[in-house]
Amino acid sequence: MKAVTRFPSQLFPITAILAGSFCLAAAAIAEQSPIQAPVQEDIGIFTAVEGRITVTRPSTGAATAVKLQNSVLFRDTIETDKESRTKALLNDDSILTVGEHSRVEITEHIYDPTRNVRSVVVNLVQGSVRALVGKAFAGSGSKFEIHTPTAVAAARGTYFVVWHVDGASGMLSE
Repeated sequence: MKAVTRFPSQLFPITAILAGSFCLAAAAIAEQSPIQAPVQEDIGIFTAVEGRITVTRPSTGAATAVKLQNSVLFRDTIETDKESRTKALLNDDSILTVGEHSRVEITEHIYDPTRNVRSVVVNLVQGSVRALVGKAFAGSGSKFEIHTPTAVAAARGTYFVVWHVDGASGMLSE
């Protein structure tokens, strides 16, 4: 016979109060957290462009051709064609290299060197991206992640490659 443990009903009000307090504390912490960059913030530059590269900005919704030294903006979607690749130097000294037939979206970018905080999330929809994470940041909430539909790769300071092709994801790191 299986023993069944029941939750004492007299603890329910206490649990509800604690859960509500936790939610209020989480909201207060979120208000003190670094604010995500505005949509048009310049977060880097394209340092290499080979082949046909386009960037789509949320403010316009239109894809435009990328040229050397163009700005990389928060929330940009970068797409590469066949035999095309690009390299972007972000303002936190990280380098993203986007391979051919790829699509990446910069979904989070917080950089505050005075507080030793960096939080970058790149969504790799398809293709491949290499990341050279220039500096390790120890501030609370610091991260550098590349998300694919099936995996998340994260680093604090290293060089790694992530790919997502035909529904499968993978990662290599040094």
